[in-house]
Amino acid sequence: MRSGSRLSWLLTAALLFTISGCGSSGESNNSGSLTITVDPQMSLRGSVTAQATYTNALRNGLQGLEITFSTNKPAIFGTRVVKTDTSGTATCVLTANSPISPVSEAPTAPTVVTLTAKVGDLVQTKTFLVSPAAMTLTAPATGSFTGGGVVGGIVRIVPSGMFAKVVDGDGTPLHNVPVTISVDSIVNGSAGDVLFWNDFPGGTLSAPPNIFTKNTDANGQVPMQVTIDVVVPSVSHVVSVTWKASFTDPDSGATITQFASSGFTVTP
Repeated sequence: MRSGSRLSWLLTAALLFTISGCGSSGESNNSGSLTITVDPQMSLRGSVTAQATYTNALRNGLQGLEITFSTNKPAIFGTRVVKTDTSGTATCVLTANSPISPVSEAPTAPTVVTLTAKVGDLVQTKTFLVSPAAMTLTAPATGSFTGGGVVGGIVRIVPSGMFAKVVDGDGTPLHNVPVTISVDSIVNGSAGDVLFWNDFPGGTLSAPPNIFTKNTDANGQVPMQVTIDVVVPSVSHVVSVTWKASFTDPDSGATITQFASSGFTVTP
């Protein structure tokens, strides 16, 4: 019996030593602290740098600890695991997935992204702004036009030209990007009354007449001339046009759309 008791005591002591040894091989990560920094913004075609630093006064070595970087936009940014250096810092350079899938998750406007750094039970978050390509649409200037007293006749309104401009998330003009412009809605007229001319009055490139597609030039612009054929009214009225322009972001595949409006006063 005494021999059995001694064996039991030895087994218990060995178990306690094993448990104690596991605990002493490295402190739980939640006994330290974690900080995170990230660049405040990025273009969708660029990158953003994040750094997470783990500190622990009770730990001798800080190198080789795995820190996980993830975001709330997994379709745009994949999860990364980076090991810490000798100072306990893990540096992660995030770039957007190419292509972004599903494309419905691709940003079409500047979007706030939440970045999370995690090690053990420690979690820290920061936000940054990611900007896709963008477009400005300048509509033809409003103006007044007369039908010369021929009520029921057709007057061709020739307002000043319009143009669209496409830039990337950093504001750099994008060259050779197809832009499609059309009439979204029109009051006191029909979409078919509108023609888009590449080199007015040389000829129309529209097919059908109310849809126009042209690539951006070296300045990221698509200049064009618009004409509107209007029936001369018996009383003055306003032809209101809402223009629609769209393009496919070459960095994400998302369709980005802008609208602009013009009003033209037509008198007999």
